Amino acid sequence: MLRTIIAFFLLVFVLSCQDDAESRMVVADIKIDRSTPSSVVLTVNGLDSGLKSIELVNTETQEVYVPIKFPVSGHNSFVIGLPKASGLISVDVKINGEVVGHEQFELPVLPEEYSGFVDVEIDGRPDLGGNYLLVNKMSQPSGVFLFDANGELVWSRLSDNFVKMVKLTSRGTLLTLEDGLNDKFGNGNLIYETTFAGDTLVKLEYGQNGFDRMAHHDVVLTQRGTYAFITNVHVDGFIVDGITELSAYGNKVWEWDMTSHVLPIRPGAEFSQPWGNSIEEDENGNYLLSFRNLCQIWKVDALSGEVIMKFGRGEGMGLSDKDLPLYQHHAQELGLGNYLLYDNGDIEKRSHSRLIKYHIDNENQLASVEHVVELPSSLFSPFMSSVEQYNDGYISTSSIAKKVAFINKDGQVKWTMQFGDRMFRAQLVNVSNVN
Repeated sequence: MLRTIIAFFLLVFVLSCQDDAESRMVVADIKIDRSTPSSVVLTVNGLDSGLKSIELVNTETQEVYVPIKFPVSGHNSFVIGLPKASGLISVDVKINGEVVGHEQFELPVLPEEYSGFVDVEIDGRPDLGGNYLLVNKMSQPSGVFLFDANGELVWSRLSDNFVKMVKLTSRGTLLTLEDGLNDKFGNGNLIYETTFAGDTLVKLEYGQNGFDRMAHHDVVLTQRGTYAFITNVHVDGFIVDGITELSAYGNKVWEWDMTSHVLPIRPGAEFSQPWGNSIEEDENGNYLLSFRNLCQIWKVDALSGEVIMKFGRGEGMGLSDKDLPLYQHHAQELGLGNYLLYDNGDIEKRSHSRLIKYHIDNENQLASVEHVVELPSSLFSPFMSSVEQYNDGYISTSSIAKKVAFINKDGQVKWTMQFGDRMFRAQLVNVSNVN
């Protein structure tokens, strides 16, 4: 049966920038408010199949924006990619082609301090296959941003905190690690899972329940629906890394650290911390970790805590030093024993970055380089950065160079996007997978 929605209004949450005195419309949220007199009839929670979506139509151009599937009761939905506009924008609210309302909205302006980041310079002809790039701004004021293939900002959310990391989860939500304490070690005290429409699904805060170790660099939403993150652990005058796993209520589910392992790092040495910079799950739910200062990737059993794989410097599995990663980032398992990572390099030891795909036979302790791309000096990034397989090549984020690029399998840079500030990584986002 149909329910009568008490009030239907569009709350436009717009972050735009001034460009030739023109504001850029970048997002609109749709929000259901049940407190005002009845005006629109819609399907709620799938009780009727006759009404599935809402269309937003620009009354001047008659352009139909993205049809919006009606959200679960009590949550918001969102639209991206609304066109450039200034002043007021007018829309008709349509249900099944019938105009049921008319609204006008004023477009706010993105604060000036963000303009340098969102003014993206393009070299080449970017093709994202209809996807978008999700990035975070690695300086204050911080936030999370979505860009299209033209380098246009199509969605954003500003934050009072420093957003250290953002990723799209397997269930189409956003996972962020944020620093609200201006921590001198660069740690994060806040973990959020949110929707693009602004619903906060989970908030975990250091000092509450089982969140008793600060988060460092990266978080993953596990297949079990828990939140696992890299931690700092101070032991006997030096720092080792670990993993803390929390439930959505903040209760500690599991914990592991490196104190039982003999480390080649001690205070006063080249580095004093392993510096874990990425955490992902493999297909079996175990943790794949990248330790920058060890120049190694590890795999840790998510139940026993056993280290079931070490690969990299000192653990080459038959590979020579020149084929091993140097201060790598963003290690991922692709399946069938294949691993992909961003091999950062180093200003003094190897002043260029690489994208490397390895095949690792952990049982027989054998590894091989399946594919390697040496990046040009313009894409050198000794810190942070990421890589993602795409078409016949890779989407590469060179954080220090402030660039996202596509490099084909032959190592040719086909296009670049130059941002105005550093980002931790960039991730391809298909909005059909967004919750």
